Amino acid sequence: MNYLGRKIFIFAAVLFIFSNASLLFAKNDYFLRTLEVGGIATVEKNNQAEARNMAVNNAVKKAVEKIIESMVSPEIIVENYSWINDIYANSRDYVHSFRFLSDSFDEERNIYYVKLEITLYSRYVKSLLSSQNLLQNNHFVRPKALFIIRELGLFSSNEHDFWEKIPVSELLFLEKLRLEGISVVDRDALKDTVDINLIQKIMKGDLQAVIQAGLMSGAKIVITGNAVARRREENLQGSSMANYQANISLKAYHTETGKILGARSEFISLESDDPLQGELNVLKGVGEKIYKSFLAAILIENENF
Repeated sequence: MNYLGRKIFIFAAVLFIFSNASLLFAKNDYFLRTLEVGGIATVEKNNQAEARNMAVNNAVKKAVEKIIESMVSPEIIVENYSWINDIYANSRDYVHSFRFLSDSFDEERNIYYVKLEITLYSRYVKSLLSSQNLLQNNHFVRPKALFIIRELGLFSSNEHDFWEKIPVSELLFLEKLRLEGISVVDRDALKDTVDINLIQKIMKGDLQAVIQAGLMSGAKIVITGNAVARRREENLQGSSMANYQANISLKAYHTETGKILGARSEFISLESDDPLQGELNVLKGVGEKIYKSFLAAILIENENF
């Protein structure tokens, strides 16, 4: 498949995903990214309308450049500039929407200025880079994230055995983030540097303990929280089905400053005729939900990570 054909195929796939998930059109969505960018253009032959459009194109190109710069190292961009420049040349193809924040004409300099809020298909851009294996060859290593999650369930509980039992929800997060190239602190490595007393303080909400664990493990962002699964009442009389509910509440901290980057809580319920499978499914389900609504924005789309 040639380059153009590959672009069309990837774009069609992305559009299919967008058409089947209403969450994808949120401003800070996993598949979209919104930036504020300025653009300029010289006014030729007193044609301000044309200059305004050229300034918009300039701002859009700058937005795409920022997206790519957040995904690959400067060395990779230089080494593959001819190919990446083709992405820049087609920057408008990656725009979901934009709106004007300001625009003006500098009569003295004969320049038109615009400032836009641009929402891009960042996931589409990432797919293009991935198609050329630029992400796998990237020399830039993203900072690490550390997870400290206290899970309580019918069968899966790490409250008293943190080192041996990794929460079901955390396993889901690790799998997804590793596919995105996000480095996560390994549980064995954590055990070598952080003792259980510090972990217990973190589970109780001790901010200083959070910062200490982050610094000791080399993590830039620490994710803490609780995952709880429970079985509710039986359904119809004589039915083997039961209702299972799960809730995950997470907070994200910046290690160096102790600043809370965000917090989120999600809840779901579902039915199952098997207690073990019911708990597993409900924890995975709520994990998927909070990953899309919170973790992806914090750890993938966050410019400061």
